[in-house]
Amino acid sequence: MPKRSENAKAVARDVKDALKKGKRVLLGDIVEKRGYGKSAKKNPQRVRSTKSYKEEMFDFLQWTEKEEKRICKALSIKNLSKVQYEGLVRSLSEVKKQQALAGGKPTDLVQHTVSFKKL
Repeated sequence: MPKRSENAKAVARDVKDALKKGKRVLLGDIVEKRGYGKSAKKNPQRVRSTKSYKEEMFDFLQWTEKEEKRICKALSIKNLSKVQYEGLVRSLSEVKKQQALAGGKPTDLVQHTVSFKKL
């Protein structure tokens, strides 16, 4: 059993590395590369749902949440140029996508809501 635990951690590290480098995450291929069988490649969610995988991804998910809050705070500044605004929105979109990929959630259905308050 410990070997599977180590394999799940290795899968999580590979997923984090791919996300940080901006590469496409093919979880089935990563799972197979780390020693899992064909059935795990076809259904990699089983690996993603293990406690070892979740523990390994915890710090990365915390970092993405902090980045999301930081970007949202920067978006709330009143005098942003169009270039600054577009850059922040693009960054927010990328961070949300990384969160979804790392957490095993769909990336296409994510909505971003920004609200402005009149002072």
